[in-house]
Amino acid sequence: MLTGIITALVTPMHENGEIDYISLDKILMLQIEAKVTGVVIAGTTGEGVQLEDNEKINLIKYVISKVAGKIKIILGFSDFSTQRIISVVQQINMLNGLDYLLIAVPPYIKPTQQGLYLHYSNIARNSHIPIILYDVPSRTITGLDVATVVKLSNEYNNIVAIKDATGDMLKLNQLILNCDKNFSYLSGDDPTFLSFMSCGGCGIISVASNIVPKLFVKMYELLNSNCNEQAQTINADIIPLYNLLFIESNPIPVKWLAYKAGIISTPNLRLPLTVLSAINQNKMEQVLKTVLSKEHEII
Repeated sequence: MLTGIITALVTPMHENGEIDYISLDKILMLQIEAKVTGVVIAGTTGEGVQLEDNEKINLIKYVISKVAGKIKIILGFSDFSTQRIISVVQQINMLNGLDYLLIAVPPYIKPTQQGLYLHYSNIARNSHIPIILYDVPSRTITGLDVATVVKLSNEYNNIVAIKDATGDMLKLNQLILNCDKNFSYLSGDDPTFLSFMSCGGCGIISVASNIVPKLFVKMYELLNSNCNEQAQTINADIIPLYNLLFIESNPIPVKWLAYKAGIISTPNLRLPLTVLSAINQNKMEQVLKTVLSKEHEII
């Protein structure tokens, strides 16, 4: 089963928009030092939809060359077209070192549940790499019903987990009762991570862990040791960060924070995303200083 802290990694970029591989090396090493389970490359936080297919493939090959075997490597997908995803999957099927695919519900077009079932089942039949479902209706409009997830988990051995960004604990309980026994449940919502774990979750794919990966790993370890009060204390220290991470569209705030923390060389994003506004930068300065001081206290 897939468990633990997984970081939805930002994709560092130079002023001209090209990928900054030196900064990428730095953030990958920080994640490894923090002992996260894995990283998601080219997901929502990694501006995956703004990357060309060849850029995405080159990016994942680079990450594999640097960290394969040290942490789990997950490649994100978001596309309207089932066939386009299958075409890319067929190109990367033989990449040694790529551990999972994270595939979001198709945005904008509002497919039916039958359409979603067929979308994922067709991809699963063409993928040699295990698949994580990604349910994020705040971005995609349409979400995955419990019955659809249950059917996919029980029918396809290579559909192994879900990233659930709904914050719906009742839905999580229903999934746990009905899905395949080896299916993994990963939160996609930082503020409700502790509640998700207490309801039977296996871990999180986090935005905030770009900035404070050690704090997240420590929380996870405490929860697994039934030290819930200590985990809640750490979480309380991070709440001000949660409140600011979506003050503008993700990944605008986290990229600015990573830049100010010295993790990446620029806060640049690809249009139509823009750098965090000056008024919101001012709100983040003290919060960043406080959470980084807590991060540095973790041995």
